[in-house]
Amino acid sequence: MTPDREIRALARALGCERREVVQALEAAELLKSERRPAPKLQRQAAPFRLGQSPRIEKRAYVRSADLMKAYRLIPCQNCGKDDGTVCGAHSNWAVHGKGKSIKADDNRCASLCSACHVDLDQGSRLTEDERKAMWWKAHQDTVQELLERRLWPKGVPVPDYVNNPFHGEEPCPA
Repeated sequence: MTPDREIRALARALGCERREVVQALEAAELLKSERRPAPKLQRQAAPFRLGQSPRIEKRAYVRSADLMKAYRLIPCQNCGKDDGTVCGAHSNWAVHGKGKSIKADDNRCASLCSACHVDLDQGSRLTEDERKAMWWKAHQDTVQELLERRLWPKGVPVPDYVNNPFHGEEPCPA
């Protein structure tokens, strides 16, 4: 009888499972482990299902509390208000790192007041193209203003704010 059949017969006689008999015999060092380490497999990206996006490589996001504070120090770059509600409005587009449950890079913000921020994020009065145009112009003006006032924190990369990603490689008028 093979060792495996003997173990199964013993398990039946004792009224327990095969793995319990193997564990007991291994513990008593009467049976050498038949287990071999699993071969290391190269990790492959799983194919995506219909309706799901393909996997995208992770990236390092730009995060800066100092930059987020600096966005509040200048007026709204869309309407000019300086009413205390101005904050950094992150880009809502994947081209700037926006993803499901993650904001775009902190250096991809525009200083906007709460009213303009709502129009950008939840407003239905602007089309997608109008929202992109509004955010892009405000983003350009924000980066220029912070650089001119020397408020841009050291060590935080300055984004390309000349080439509009929404219109190919055409430079936007500054």
